[in-house]
Amino acid sequence: MRLKGTEAGADDFLNRPVDLAELRLRVKGHLERVRAFRSGLLRNRLLRA
Repeated sequence: MRLKGTEAGADDFLNRPVDLAELRLRVKGHLERVRAFRSGLLRNRLLRA
């Protein structure tokens, strides 16, 4: 199942039943990566201006 999800383009995969603590940690990690990515984009735009 995990392999099929990854082949379909999934970035992450949770097995059922979902452990809420694990879900929270994964969401937190994804949000931190998005913030870091966006911060880097903003920094690059400011340096180019």
